[in-house]
Amino acid sequence: MKKKLMILVICIFSIFAFVSCGEEKDSQPVKVGFEKEMSYLTNPTKEIIENTPPESRHFLPIFAKLTYKINNIEEKGRKAVVNVTFNGLNMDLYMREYFDYMMNLEDFDKYSDDELREIAIKFFEDLVERKDLKYTDKTLDVAMKKSGDEWEVKDYKKLIEILAGNPYELAKSYDN
Repeated sequence: MKKKLMILVICIFSIFAFVSCGEEKDSQPVKVGFEKEMSYLTNPTKEIIENTPPESRHFLPIFAKLTYKINNIEEKGRKAVVNVTFNGLNMDLYMREYFDYMMNLEDFDKYSDDELREIAIKFFEDLVERKDLKYTDKTLDVAMKKSGDEWEVKDYKKLIEILAGNPYELAKSYDN
């Protein structure tokens, strides 16, 4: 009886181990793809910085402070959803501060677009050097798609808008 019970326990343990390892292995390519995409934000190369549109470069120092934890991955064919908790600067708070700062510039209309970009970059570079920064967690479902053999974020622009405090919506509120 004891021998049969041991065999049953070993079989159940083996099945459990097999199923767990299978799930991890299946989601591994999605995880690798997600982490590669996030490295573009958290640790951009010189090439990525140079290819970032000038109007977005001021966000790069902010994204370098971003950390994340993958909670779950659901893969279905060539699509996947990565549930992830991001920890980063409270951009809702700091984007308001940024817009207030920009709107209060003396003779705002006299600055060229290039000058305003430089002012924005300086603002965010100074921001990340502060000692009193406030951080927040955001848990999101990030849609991924398989492109060839690689996994990539399906809507990168939307992800960046969410992580950057949705600056476009905030800018609209200043127009009113």
